[in-house]
Amino acid sequence: MIRAILVICPLIVLIACGGSDPSTEGAAPVLERTTGTDTTEILQPSPVAPPQTKQDTLMLEGMAEPVELRLYQAPEGWPLQVHTYLPPGIEADAVSSGEGEAIRFRMGEALLSFVLLPEAVKRSAAQARARSLFGKTNVQSCRSSYPWQWECLYAANAKGRVTRVLIGEQQGRQFYFLLDYPAEYGDGFGPRAAMILREWRFNKPAAPQQSPQ
Repeated sequence: MIRAILVICPLIVLIACGGSDPSTEGAAPVLERTTGTDTTEILQPSPVAPPQTKQDTLMLEGMAEPVELRLYQAPEGWPLQVHTYLPPGIEADAVSSGEGEAIRFRMGEALLSFVLLPEAVKRSAAQARARSLFGKTNVQSCRSSYPWQWECLYAANAKGRVTRVLIGEQQGRQFYFLLDYPAEYGDGFGPRAAMILREWRFNKPAAPQQSPQ
């Protein structure tokens, strides 16, 4: 009898200590912070960082070519945090001037430029500035393709050159993309620029931190 009790007791201890609720296994922890007013603030997990590279397929001269894209993010402290992925052959740099902040994507003589206009610039001024990029060239409207885009302009009678401007708005800021390249770059740069625009993401602004009560 004593031996049976000695065997059963450890089993009871193991069951009591080692058992777990299957509904909570693998669940992400919920972080809580109690303030001085007896309310509980739920801390949301940080957004998952985008991967440094990703695989995709690029259509070049009518042929599907597998490529590795590399992550590009706006410099730290830039007024609008954005990121995209760059196909092989594209170089990027960020510049600043009185006209606004810009990120330029280049391949030889071909250019895709993202220009973030100053905060005071409204839609009418953004449109006027975009039209001025064409000089005396006849400008026509084209169809919008992106959710942030409210205007698309292109040079209707430009010979030997492709010029297009996409005007948009995000987080109250006006901006435009300038796409400009020699016509002979169309098969190589055109698909690359389209992929950069397709992968373009505006990062959500960080939520303001609440000070302890």
